[in-house]
Amino acid sequence: MSLVERRGDVVRRRTGFWSPPVHALLSHLETVGFDRSPRLLGVDGQGRELLSYLPGEVPRAWRWVGDDRALVEAARLLRRYHDAVAGTTLRTLPGWDPFLQEPPELRGDPEAEVVCHNDFAVYNCVFVDGLPQAMIDFDGAAPGSRGWDLAWTAFSFVPLNPDVPVPDRPRRLRLICDAYGLTDRSRLVDLIEARLERLRDGIRSLAGTDAPQGDTPPSHLAYCERSLRLVRRLRPALESALR
Repeated sequence: MSLVERRGDVVRRRTGFWSPPVHALLSHLETVGFDRSPRLLGVDGQGRELLSYLPGEVPRAWRWVGDDRALVEAARLLRRYHDAVAGTTLRTLPGWDPFLQEPPELRGDPEAEVVCHNDFAVYNCVFVDGLPQAMIDFDGAAPGSRGWDLAWTAFSFVPLNPDVPVPDRPRRLRLICDAYGLTDRSRLVDLIEARLERLRDGIRSLAGTDAPQGDTPPSHLAYCERSLRLVRRLRPALESALR
């Protein structure tokens, strides 16, 4: 989503309209001692944000797919993040990027909302020794429910990606819910489907515009459609595993 340049232990990334609330979020995480995200170091003369570098590996392939330990650690990391931002006024800040935000009709009690990462997936996770250790790229963060955020993390880490053959997806979906500690699972499959639809519709609406997502390759749309078909086909088994 963002152009990135690393120099030593400092990462430089472009800023945008979303940056003020995201910077407030990163500062809050540092204040409360959440050490699994980059630290905001400032802004350089070119207007780029300066972030601390997190050592480890950010995989560009599905290297650890099928490893239950990675799945469990990803869920626990997301839970730690949600707990760190719960009950704050961050969700009332203006300027969050709405591209991946949970639609208003799906959101419940505003007082129960957190600031969702909205894209905590394998490609935004720092691995050390094969296990998730940190999360990066908070540009798409926005207020929403815990379930909405977990839905995308589950999609990525189970995974429910049709291009990656993994056995026993229903069991792994239940495992990620267990590791997170999600009590109400009745809407999770609905939220996974809605999150894919949100991504698909957003790509369509911004195609060819100057928005950061305006140059998303058409192949992403086809990927969303294939993923939706898989989730819909597996829905009975997925929902059964969550009961």
